[in-house]
Amino acid sequence: GNIMQINPLTWNEFKTPGTRLAEITRDAMLEKLCLLVAAYFCIATELRFLHQSNAEVAAWLSQDEQFWHAKAVEISCAYLPNECPLVNHVLTSYQRHHPESESESDSDPNDNPS
Repeated sequence: GNIMQINPLTWNEFKTPGTRLAEITRDAMLEKLCLLVAAYFCIATELRFLHQSNAEVAAWLSQDEQFWHAKAVEISCAYLPNECPLVNHVLTSYQRHHPESESESDSDPNDNPS
């Protein structure tokens, strides 16, 4: 299915047949990571839309939007293959919407993000 169209789980899907080990297989974990990245990206996108439409809450929405977008980038770059279209889309979008973040991080190479 389309990862950007997230549907709620049904009770039958929740009671997945099989063992609990099926939930931690490589494919299942990659699917969960993709869904997490997509969820964080969707949160960031919705906050950006709210930021653009409501000037009163613009300051804190901008910070929250950048936080959730950065989380999506961090998780996707850490755990998914670089050639994954989801990784490329999230990273390209972050670079387009937050160019000032890149220039700040490039300005001091001695910063240690911990």
